[in-house]
Amino acid sequence: MLGLCFEETMKGQWHRVDSPGVERAIEFHARGEVSRLRELLGDTVAKLSGRVVVDGLTRGTDFEGTLGLGALLREKRLPYAFAFRADDGRRYRFDGAKEVSVRELARTMTTLPAYIYDDSGSEIGRAVLHFDLRGDLVTFLRSWKPFRTR
Repeated sequence: MLGLCFEETMKGQWHRVDSPGVERAIEFHARGEVSRLRELLGDTVAKLSGRVVVDGLTRGTDFEGTLGLGALLREKRLPYAFAFRADDGRRYRFDGAKEVSVRELARTMTTLPAYIYDDSGSEIGRAVLHFDLRGDLVTFLRSWKPFRTR
């Protein structure tokens, strides 16, 4: 069978809910994998893995999660969810979604509002990340490649 992989980088700002005036940097570089190419637009959920930097939580750590590609057709959204371990050893969860609009396709496909939760499930932060169309689009498009699965 054939699968499909791609890579994406997003960067932006986040703040703690208890100090909304203090913006900090956040970015991630992810590799997504869809194990069956023929299911790309069905209920497909891509496996995500990569590295995240969240200023004030981690200087850089690996993560694993999902990207709900199938939700694009059903709900006009692309939900991202992944977990990571911070420098203090605690686990955190990143949840966000691109809310896609055909009228504003460039903006909505490149803007990812998100929330950060601690290991107890409490929201600790909010973020907005962006995909750099000018700087990263060619690299992103070239990263889409088929691969053989078992």
